[in-house]
Amino acid sequence: QLHVPRPLLFGESQVKFHVKSYQHISCDSDGNWNVYLYDMFYIATAPQPWSADDLSDEAQISSMRTHRLYVDDEFQKTWNIAKLVQSNIIKLMERAVQQGKLHRATTATADQTNDNKVKSSPLQFEIISADWMLDQDGKIYLIECNGTPVLYDPTSPKKQALTTPGLQLYDRLYQEDPENAVVNDTVIIREALRLALRGRVPPKSLWKHLVTIPARGH
Repeated sequence: QLHVPRPLLFGESQVKFHVKSYQHISCDSDGNWNVYLYDMFYIATAPQPWSADDLSDEAQISSMRTHRLYVDDEFQKTWNIAKLVQSNIIKLMERAVQQGKLHRATTATADQTNDNKVKSSPLQFEIISADWMLDQDGKIYLIECNGTPVLYDPTSPKKQALTTPGLQLYDRLYQEDPENAVVNDTVIIREALRLALRGRVPPKSLWKHLVTIPARGH
């Protein structure tokens, strides 16, 4: 991961943080890529105040999601976080398509009339998260993308397997205080699945269409 020497700090305690965004990526029947961005970000913070001289994990590693960041939040507006994330996601996805990093899934099916094998496109979508860090000049850095993001759904009929320390922590905090728990990804997950299966989300959904990128070569 990239080292940011002068990180922007968060809150009165001046802790190191990163912004976590969620993207929904799908491929349509023509091979075009549709990208949606969830219009709420998480702030993940380090547990102790940052210092360039303190190399401990507690001061340097921001891992726990501790705050929600909506588009009307003053901190978001001051540092223009939403627009920075949006523009960089578009650049990232356009580059991935142009370089052939994204591949449309196809499957061979039998034509009903002559048994010839034809290619069709199955349902194809991903939910990925991206971690962003800002420096004190307002420059944004992509730290990493997660193809299997940690998403916590406490309302699932089949209790979610708590396979990571993060999930175990989020579950404990939710059980202690469901109303005020910061991490509850139920809506993110359910609306993302609805988007994939039905091609649309509720009118007030925070999943917002960001860009459609034509299939490579088009």
